[in-house]
Amino acid sequence: MTTLDTPLAKAAGVGPKPAKVLADAFGMATVRDLVYHFPRRYAERGELTDIASLQLGEEVTIVAQVQRSTTRPMSQRKGWIVDVLVGDASGKTLSLTFFTKAEGQARWRASELSAGTQAMFAGTVSAFQGRRQLTHPEYVLLDKAGTGVEEFAAALIPVYPATKELRSWQIANILELVLSTLDPPADPMPAALRSERSLLGLAMALQYIHRPQSWEQQGAAKKRLKWDEAFAVQVSLVQRKLRAAAWPAVPRPPRPDGLLAAFDASMPFTLTAGQVAVGIEISGDLAGPIRCTGCCRARSARARPCARCAACSSSSTPAPRRPSWPRPRSWPRSTTAACASCSARWGGPASWTRPTRPPRSCW
Repeated sequence: MTTLDTPLAKAAGVGPKPAKVLADAFGMATVRDLVYHFPRRYAERGELTDIASLQLGEEVTIVAQVQRSTTRPMSQRKGWIVDVLVGDASGKTLSLTFFTKAEGQARWRASELSAGTQAMFAGTVSAFQGRRQLTHPEYVLLDKAGTGVEEFAAALIPVYPATKELRSWQIANILELVLSTLDPPADPMPAALRSERSLLGLAMALQYIHRPQSWEQQGAAKKRLKWDEAFAVQVSLVQRKLRAAAWPAVPRPPRPDGLLAAFDASMPFTLTAGQVAVGIEISGDLAGPIRCTGCCRARSARARPCARCAACSSSSTPAPRRPSWPRPRSWPRSTTAACASCSARWGGPASWTRPTRPPRSCW
């Protein structure tokens, strides 16, 4: 049996050559990488691709219906050309051109792509004589038995990000074989949470995202996998918070007669309620025994600078501890006023006349 950690080249139904193509194109190394290579869209059986949306030079996979097929000999050298015209529901058309060496091959191709045939075509969009076309595209028939493409029996056809070496339907074939031999993976989502939120199990979600029988199944799988992403983000944030809490620091309690009072008194404007609240919060963090992270939680971009300077000024020691915060891209204009306490403390200019970052030691 296959697990999510099985190397891709050793997984049933993959093989060394497709594994190398997937590794080179998408960086896949294990079965986990493959099963998390989700379809970028789904084509519904009977629904045709909007041909008008195709762009020149784009590598596309489309579902279209053949309108006519004709054969003709080449004019400059030996060989035959098969011209196929396909269309969508809006009436837009796209030319497909195939080259063959013998007349019999050309007639066979034209008969296989006869008028009314629906197929999935893959190739690069180019232009010839002002018309968009696909030159010798690869294709698979959708409405003909015996094509060997069982995954298209469902109403929804997954369309994957693909390459010239490995088309969307080939990736679907590989996934079909891998999923049929895959051991049900351990579900990291607690059963109580899945039940409370009506979420699928992980194994079923992976099956439904690749082989949905209906839009309801696809939606349920997408909902579960979105929860997985959000759950992973929340777990990483909790882990980061726990690591920060385990990082000890020297407490810096505020002093009633310290620099903070002098700093507030020297400001040429009245602090807003937001600036006062953020300053109190950061001062509380600095007074604690763990590393300060309050600066990262400032509610207002304009409130951050004054609160940072005030919190640093409240320290009872001459060398303020540098809390952890992201540097803003631009220094807010509310800090351009004179800041006598900050200027005197770090030896800066007596007045800031334009948006300027404070000395590096403030950070």
